[in-house]
Amino acid sequence: MSPRTSSTSIRSLPGLVISSVFSLAYFISPAYILSATFWLVIQISCLLNDGGDMSQLSTSAVVYVAPLLISVVMPPRAMPWLGQYMKPMLDYFSYDEVLEMTNE
Repeated sequence: MSPRTSSTSIRSLPGLVISSVFSLAYFISPAYILSATFWLVIQISCLLNDGGDMSQLSTSAVVYVAPLLISVVMPPRAMPWLGQYMKPMLDYFSYDEVLEMTNE
């Protein structure tokens, strides 16, 4: 393995930022999904118990739950162009791809 040079260290700094944002999304997403679902269920159950209709749903509940509902309704999209922006993350983790190994 070759020693890291300053150019590699400089290139790994964006990799640190990319991997940090990527990891943060994995930590925040489950908490957001659970809390948004819980918030929506509580809001709807309060409305149904009070005899209100769905038009009285609070604005804060709609704004908080809207990204989750939009992501459920929208179909997934392939984004192969995003891979080129993730390459500095490979430098950050010192990733070397081994394509083939032989017994010779």
